[in-house]
Amino acid sequence: MTYLILGAGMQGRAVIYGLRRLDPEATIIVGDLDTEAAKSFVDRIGVPAPMFVQLDASDSAEVMKWMEKADVVLDLLPIAFTERMAELAVEAGAHLVNTFYPGTISGLHVRAAEKKVAILPEMGMDPGIDLVMAHRLLGEFDEVTEFYSYGAGVPEREACDNILNYKISWIWSGVLDSYIRPALMIADGREVSLDPDEVFQAENLHAVTLPGLGELEAIPNGNALTYVDILGLNREILKTMGRYSLRWPGHAAHVLTWHRLGFLEKTVNPALGISPFDFMVKHFEPRLQYKDGERDLGIVVVRAKGRKDGQETVVTDVLIDRRDLDTGLYAMNRMVGFSAAIAARMIADGAIAGRGVLSPARDVPVGPFLEALSGFGMEIERTVE
Repeated sequence: MTYLILGAGMQGRAVIYGLRRLDPEATIIVGDLDTEAAKSFVDRIGVPAPMFVQLDASDSAEVMKWMEKADVVLDLLPIAFTERMAELAVEAGAHLVNTFYPGTISGLHVRAAEKKVAILPEMGMDPGIDLVMAHRLLGEFDEVTEFYSYGAGVPEREACDNILNYKISWIWSGVLDSYIRPALMIADGREVSLDPDEVFQAENLHAVTLPGLGELEAIPNGNALTYVDILGLNREILKTMGRYSLRWPGHAAHVLTWHRLGFLEKTVNPALGISPFDFMVKHFEPRLQYKDGERDLGIVVVRAKGRKDGQETVVTDVLIDRRDLDTGLYAMNRMVGFSAAIAARMIADGAIAGRGVLSPARDVPVGPFLEALSGFGMEIERTVE
């Protein structure tokens, strides 16, 4: 089996490691403009080296040449390339996995199905693991009246040494982008829309307490309504539904201040020569890095309330991962990269048989996927009330 990994950053390195564990005999090709850090990573952890190729993602002809050699492509490039990579994969007849929301990729469904190609977006941590966990949990209920999904990439408490209680284990510009989008959810049976600044107001937050960690604040995150139908929820009886990011207490108040003072605006400020948003990216990025020996936490929580086995029940599933100091991979890298690697392997061996544009919430076999995560040390803990 041949896998093409596009993007040799931290997520790409996690995919290399994951695929070597899942499919030791596979041919792995890694393409990026700069592959030196990935080569050093492979040498340091001692796994068989993949084939590294210098590849410019904006050169469609060159990308197509390598896609035609692959059974499955894993797109870990910046989001600006997502749509084009999916189009090229369909044209090349190669399956593709990425970690972003579907967006306009959904429009490729018919073409991909006709070419017998699987395109699987959202196959990371959040979205990704959360959707598979939700699929399992919701399938156990007779009916669901409340559903909550939480995701977080935060420092361990011991590593919280700045006023934001936050450090970077993901693309910082992507984190800030997530802070300037509206949120849609269901509350008291009604659809609710929050503007980007409203998302961070105290009245729209709630507290979540997790065993061994304590209290975190839950911040509305994106469009939860997209998943009502995908997850098979009944809108007629659904009273509450939302997706949330978890942060240590106090983080949302700082982001709200950034909103109110215009620090997240993308219009160029003539006095600065860049936008306030770009200033925030450049100013904070070097100041929010993890030190050697510090660990991050990757957290996914799904919680449902309703009738289960004829009784009113609340079930909460929690998955927490930590940075692996031996490999250096952050929990975020592990949860995103290993999920994508597992899905790619499942497509390659036929465990994921659907074709067209797929969803982790309905097309990824739950048992085998969670078993593979467990093989990487990621275990789900359940509480029932």
